[in-house]
Amino acid sequence: MSDIHIERTHNLGLESAREKVEEIAQSLRDELQAHYEWNGNSLIFESPGASGTIEVGADRIGVDIELGLMLSFMKGMIEQNVNRRLDTAFG
Repeated sequence: MSDIHIERTHNLGLESAREKVEEIAQSLRDELQAHYEWNGNSLIFESPGASGTIEVGADRIGVDIELGLMLSFMKGMIEQNVNRRLDTAFG
């Protein structure tokens, strides 16, 4: 398994940050058939070949992704895509 860990700071506050993460999760659901659910301020997701969590704080976002064998070969591209989505959502 291959792991991706990304942390970002933000100044949106907890509720606005949760809304941004919800938008990202909905696009993952639509694009990748990912299933997700909230557990407190943690969004837990699973899609074919990957799973992980997004921890939302009042001033920080933490993303952890575990890639299955097939997607581990695309780790760099996936990490770049995650960073691009976070840049768009959190500036």
